[in-house]
Amino acid sequence: MKGAVLLILLTSLALGENAGIKTRITQNALDFFTDAKQILPMLPEMPEFADSTEISVLGKIDYKVYDIKITSLKHSPKTFLTVKPGVGLYWHGGVIYVAVEAKWIYDTHSIIPISDSGKVEVKITVSSTPFDLKVAADESGHLKIDIADKHCHYHVEESDIEISGGKEWLYNLIEDKIEEMLKKVANEQICDLSSNAIRKDLASALSTVEVIIPLIPDVMSLDLSLIANPASTESFLDILHSGEIFDVSSRSKPSQDKPAFPSDSEDSQMFYIWLTDYGLNSAGQALFSSGYLHYSLTQKELPENNTLQLNTSGYEISLLLPQISKSYPNKEIQFKIYPSSPPSVQLTEEAVELQVQINIELHIIQDDSTTDNVATLQTTLQLAGSLGLEDSRFIWSVSSFSSQSKLLEADVEDLDMDIINSALSFASHAFIKQYIKDKGSEGIPLPELGNGLEIVHPSIEHGEGFVKIGIDLAR
Repeated sequence: MKGAVLLILLTSLALGENAGIKTRITQNALDFFTDAKQILPMLPEMPEFADSTEISVLGKIDYKVYDIKITSLKHSPKTFLTVKPGVGLYWHGGVIYVAVEAKWIYDTHSIIPISDSGKVEVKITVSSTPFDLKVAADESGHLKIDIADKHCHYHVEESDIEISGGKEWLYNLIEDKIEEMLKKVANEQICDLSSNAIRKDLASALSTVEVIIPLIPDVMSLDLSLIANPASTESFLDILHSGEIFDVSSRSKPSQDKPAFPSDSEDSQMFYIWLTDYGLNSAGQALFSSGYLHYSLTQKELPENNTLQLNTSGYEISLLLPQISKSYPNKEIQFKIYPSSPPSVQLTEEAVELQVQINIELHIIQDDSTTDNVATLQTTLQLAGSLGLEDSRFIWSVSSFSSQSKLLEADVEDLDMDIINSALSFASHAFIKQYIKDKGSEGIPLPELGNGLEIVHPSIEHGEGFVKIGIDLAR
């Protein structure tokens, strides 16, 4: 059950209209999650059971089998869950071999009461018939999986029991009864367990998976809802999600159309995720419309050990903006910094390209604490780089960086834009570019999955309008 939920959570990073995110589950992923070594630690606990029987010599005997644990699981054929075109998934059927350990206890109701306890080991052979698993999207954009028919597809064919502990002569009398009861209970419960695991447990888990993911609380969220039923081929299942990042206070339609993914049949890794510049640009639009990127800078916001003086009589301001220093002597300065348009991202086969236009307003703080905007500059930052993977970290590098500034308006004349542009370009390279490079070298670790699973063999590929990430899992 946990494995099934984890499988779905992995797909929820990611036919009909075009999507902003596409996720692919390949046959390799299904083989991994249906391998007996992976299934065994995820199986639910089996319920205890109790019964009674009549023995001619001893009379009525009450017994209970409890603390039941599956210790071994094998199946044949090895691959029994595959992708089925037009349906979703297909269970091939076959034979499942299960080894179970449990504890037992009994009491007699004879003239001389006898009670005893011990352990029991049971080997069960279960036959399974084929069936389809329909994979679809519900009205709320959640993934849903259901058995195509209502029949039971499992049956216990054989069982072998070994009881140990206690008085051997006595439990040998009831060994056949216990074996018969185990087989009867297993047959009754195996269909309920398998059906409930899909129709109830998995359905409940899928319905509660969040498809709206907060990225910045109260600012913007990511929409991962399915926009159509998953498309299945013979070797993989493709899931298309909205992929839009939106302003939670005022959701509007993104200005960029959703991309059409190129034809791609790669299936060598377990999972693939396509991230598009549509999603990144919708994030830029959300940040722009929400005002999240608006900053105000005064002397109070600077670090205590900073030597820069945001005052018209300070050395830096007098050097760069002498006209303002003369017109407004010994006045505190406030900078208001904000984007003039949504940041723009373009993904290509060679690079990730980013452009940001920033307005910088210079305000004079008057004695009564009011402010006057005396100049507005606009700086355009253009950056190109590439994404990569190294030592289980996402990393990035900067291949080009430029900064160009212009004057939009000013209350004073003869501002030297050559000096201002050079100063802002130097500051942009020294601080913004270097910050991005340092963070890129530091990288972002791949997520930890828990449940003993880890991401291995990650790969990344640039394309026109998208980045494709491939991953495998290991335990």
